[in-house]
Amino acid sequence: MTVATLLASGLAILSEVSTRPGARPGLLLLSSVAGVFAMIGVRIINAKALLTPWLALGALPALVVWIVTR
Repeated sequence: MTVATLLASGLAILSEVSTRPGARPGLLLLSSVAGVFAMIGVRIINAKALLTPWLALGALPALVVWIVTR
């Protein structure tokens, strides 16, 4: 979980410092997907139901960077 969260956070931060035009939305989307997949992985490992409101936490790193750097 920690590694996947760091990956999602790193992608979100990279979206802010990238100089390529149009890279920000794609990197934020990849960050959200990585975070949600991390949450799904944790739910699978712990044999819990997959579709829960906890999946929204996976998109938190991308959401925080988007709000702070808007």
